[in-house]
Amino acid sequence: MQGKFIAVEGIDGSGTTTFINNVKIILEKEGYRVHVTCEPSSHPAGKYIRERLQDHKSDNTIFALLFAADRLIHYREEIVPALNNGFIVISDRYKISSFAYQGVTEDLQWVKLLNSKAPDPDLTLFIDVDPQEGDRRITKRGATRDVLENLSFQGKVHQLYLNLVKSFPEVITLDGNAEPDILANQGYNYIKPLIEEMI
Repeated sequence: MQGKFIAVEGIDGSGTTTFINNVKIILEKEGYRVHVTCEPSSHPAGKYIRERLQDHKSDNTIFALLFAADRLIHYREEIVPALNNGFIVISDRYKISSFAYQGVTEDLQWVKLLNSKAPDPDLTLFIDVDPQEGDRRITKRGATRDVLENLSFQGKVHQLYLNLVKSFPEVITLDGNAEPDILANQGYNYIKPLIEEMI
């Protein structure tokens, strides 16, 4: 049976990775096969994006092009094969992240056009946290920040995410301030109707 594709969105520090890992545990306990992935991807284009982020080479026009190319490769070469093999695919960020991040400085319609060849997920979950809280979490984890992980930029991204969610009614917003296990169960409750026929 064909799998289902779920995207999880949120600003840096929103807890998308923790959320996805916790949801994966729940799904696998229920007997589902889950493939977790992320963007930028592990493919060469994604690796190049990560290098630019860490080297603080900030150019949102170039990022818009790179992310769109990486996304299409990611979808065709990793997501589709997993879906065809009956996996639930959960991606840590997908198209709306480009709209939110590159849309801060670039024409949003142009960014949407770049990503128009990448199909929509079956479900998108947006983990909403205040930018100050996201920044606190980034500081707490102690990792080196990339070029986009600054409070001023993240505040703009967060506002654009909120605007985008209003224009995409199919996107489900979850409170990222909830306890991780509660948040994961809330996410699972939205995923369950989508996947019930897969077992």
